[in-house]
Amino acid sequence: MMYRPIYRCFPLFLAVKHLETSVDGDGQTLKRSREDLTVADYPDEVENITDLWRNMKKLLFNSNSRLEGKIDACKTSIDDLEEEFVALRKECGEQMEAVHHRVNSVEFGLQQTAEDVARLERASELIISGIPYQQTENLPQFFQNIATVLGYDQPPIVDLQRLAKLSIAAGSAPPILCQFALRNVRNDFYRRYMTNRDLTLRHIGFDADKRIFMNENLTKLAREIRSQALRMKKAGIFAQVFTRNGAVYVKRQGQPTSELVQCVQQLSLQK
Repeated sequence: MMYRPIYRCFPLFLAVKHLETSVDGDGQTLKRSREDLTVADYPDEVENITDLWRNMKKLLFNSNSRLEGKIDACKTSIDDLEEEFVALRKECGEQMEAVHHRVNSVEFGLQQTAEDVARLERASELIISGIPYQQTENLPQFFQNIATVLGYDQPPIVDLQRLAKLSIAAGSAPPILCQFALRNVRNDFYRRYMTNRDLTLRHIGFDADKRIFMNENLTKLAREIRSQALRMKKAGIFAQVFTRNGAVYVKRQGQPTSELVQCVQQLSLQK
């Protein structure tokens, strides 16, 4: 009896997973015979170990090729998604930056509107500084003496009060708030003071030559701007610092005109 070499059975072994089954009328399972299989069902005929090794390498190569194709497709999809994500992130960043600028612009506009309202409320007021406090002081008489020095026959109608709480310490000099009845009278009074700045304590009855200062009643923000601007003037950055209608103006060294300052950060901007 002759035996068929075992490696001749490898094709059937390799193709067994491709066998199709069916059931007959008695419920018995039927299998397709080897002769019914097509070439596509299993690899090339194996005659020896070399053929088997070649077929295995071919199957492995085909599997790797398909796997690499899938990997390349996935990489392409991932690259496309990454590009879309980067573009979306850039677009969102640009939109957020634009929104941030608009919010800052609106916030700055609201701040300036509040400043305009606050300056309007103080438009008829002046602040007098440098007059020492006395328990029996007569503020209307002080103001009348100042008005006489400034050239008034009759002093303007004003309301006067110390900007300090009660129990003012002796020797201190809290500022005096002057509220004029009319804004144009206040402007004229301030103009006369700015023309004649040699107003001293001796003019109002004190035995001293210290100066009396008069300024517009500024808002908190305007005071911060003016204070910083004066420090920068001492450093030689500004040639002039002044206020007009409650707003702060500066004139930079070497510049022919002055500029309105609306925030502290604006003082540091180079022109």
